[in-house]
Amino acid sequence: MTSHHDSSDASGLRSLSLEPEYRRGHADLVRDFFVPCLRLSAAYMRAAGYFTSQSLALVAAGLPTFIAHEGTFRLIASPYLSTDDVIALRRGVVAQNDIVERALLDAFEDSDKDEIVRHRLGFLAWLVASGRMEIRIALPVGDDGLYHEKYGIFVDEFGQSVAFTGSPNETRGGLESNFESIDVFASWSPEGFRVDLKRTAFETAWANEMPGLTTVPLPEAVKQRLLRMRPPTAPDRDPLEPPAELDRRVAGITLPDPRPYQEEAVLSWVKAGYRGIFEMATGTGKTITALLGATQYIGQAEQAAVVVAAPYKHLVDQWDGEMRAFDLKPILCYENSREWSRRLRQATSDLRIGIRSVLTCVATHDALRSAEFQSWFASLHGVKTLLIGDEVHNLGSARAMDALELMDFDARLGLSATPRRWSDDETQAVFDYFGDVVYDFPLDRAIREGYLVPYTYHPHLVELDDEEMTEYVDISRQLARFGFGPSSSRDIGLEEFRGHLLRRRAGVLNNAIGKMGMLAELLAPIKRPRYTLVYTTPERLDEAVGIAAAGGRRMVHRFTYRETTKERKRLLSLFAKGEIGMLVAIRCLDEGVDIPKTETAHILASSGNSREFIQRRGRILRRAEGKDRAVIHDFLAVPSSAFGDEGTWKFERQIVRRELARFREFASMASNQFSAEQELLPLQQRYGLFDA
Repeated sequence: MTSHHDSSDASGLRSLSLEPEYRRGHADLVRDFFVPCLRLSAAYMRAAGYFTSQSLALVAAGLPTFIAHEGTFRLIASPYLSTDDVIALRRGVVAQNDIVERALLDAFEDSDKDEIVRHRLGFLAWLVASGRMEIRIALPVGDDGLYHEKYGIFVDEFGQSVAFTGSPNETRGGLESNFESIDVFASWSPEGFRVDLKRTAFETAWANEMPGLTTVPLPEAVKQRLLRMRPPTAPDRDPLEPPAELDRRVAGITLPDPRPYQEEAVLSWVKAGYRGIFEMATGTGKTITALLGATQYIGQAEQAAVVVAAPYKHLVDQWDGEMRAFDLKPILCYENSREWSRRLRQATSDLRIGIRSVLTCVATHDALRSAEFQSWFASLHGVKTLLIGDEVHNLGSARAMDALELMDFDARLGLSATPRRWSDDETQAVFDYFGDVVYDFPLDRAIREGYLVPYTYHPHLVELDDEEMTEYVDISRQLARFGFGPSSSRDIGLEEFRGHLLRRRAGVLNNAIGKMGMLAELLAPIKRPRYTLVYTTPERLDEAVGIAAAGGRRMVHRFTYRETTKERKRLLSLFAKGEIGMLVAIRCLDEGVDIPKTETAHILASSGNSREFIQRRGRILRRAEGKDRAVIHDFLAVPSSAFGDEGTWKFERQIVRRELARFREFASMASNQFSAEQELLPLQQRYGLFDA
């Protein structure tokens, strides 16, 4: 067979680039073979082997494409007979019609248990009801064996044909992987005679002229049983065929127009079998993208429960607002467990009796791990379930994974700008549960395509004073005695002490007193701050607030976990309206908080974890009306040029390397990248850190 035909006059089936073989693991049979052939066929002939629900589901693969035009379909299949049935049939002790009819009706017994099988049998029912499909049942004559051939023939309007033979795996796994392998032959290829042989064999069997075989029409009772599975509207897509675009007809749900990359992301997730992670830059709309994915999952399920897991209460509230814009009204699971547990069980009861078809809830990670939530999830028998893990990198801990392993969600979607954490074990646990990254939308692309605003980056070098430098060196020397890498010791007390030292050393850099003087210098010319954030430490919070409010600047407020949830909402609202010009925060603006109006940020403190400053940067770059760019001021603690000797040089170099890691990340995509890099060139030269 010629796999690729390049003739300019190619039409019909001849226009396809067909492979001589399609094998499991190397091709998608529905997408790559059945759909293209069925789209161009006027007639379809199929010998299916056994008449079972699984075999019929394989026969129906890709048929919505065929249903869309006026083609005809003929099918020959054999009843799945037990040994006793065969003996009775041969001896004539039971009427042939009774044996065949009972065996064929048995094929539908398990069809309701498998969603793919049920959908695909509906394709056959639609064609039978429209008079475009005939089915004949093949029976052996005398002592001849049962008819169990498996092949098919496509014929287009020009009389050109494509035949295939294969070994279908008639199990659920076989449905999802389609076939072990099939061989393909085209009538216009050198092996066209093999197509003729298959077509002649089919026509001979159909006409009841094949020696040793009898074919009879499908019994009326079996036909009526099949017709009961006819869907209310013409099917337009195979359940295993990835959609070409999002389904915007999901009943009862309002769908916004997605951005192109959001649609790409959802389709990638659907194609991956509703498993995987979106690695999307902060500020690019992961929440909306996830909800678009949820609607696609809901649309193909008769009953669905969608669970969103968010790390913090304020994120639960934000999800609530976004979901209501989709006409989804989630149950919020945090704080009063007795109340939300009661509401979940009532909603599940409504689902069971058909009052609702979709149940949605948003839970904190703590609530997700609770006994109440676990108990409720265990009650969802027969309901299709989807888990959306917001900030999914937070779900990699052993405690979180222990809880998730008890809940076997049918579909899983993880969201994060930074799914890879410092701990390889936690990262792998997340990937093992949710699946791999199925869509990546990085920051540079988001800026380039205009979904985030460009930014300028200004690093400010702040020297440690003698006291701070002495403390840093002292702590580093203590750490050196225990080793800088992960300890091989199982001494928990030692590990806790090392952790304490590492936190103290980071605190020296974050709390450097020189940062306060630099902040005051930068803010001095500003009389009316506008959409400005200051990230600081708890230890320097009061001092930073004082500097921010100095000189009569009245539109300044702190934003910390000391304020109630209600108060933080109020502050964010006032900030968005411009009634508060500057917020001084300690970490609680890091994950998920929506503050798109922010134009300027002063970063005085950072944990050194790349995830933290990537989150902060993305939060600052969100688009808003009247905002065309952002400005980031980054305070980098470095050794004093007047301090140190040969003995402390390696500790000074550690400081600079640590601070430069964040600098590199921020400067690499800034619109003033070159000038920002020039600021730190002398420091890199001094410590030989051009690779930092």
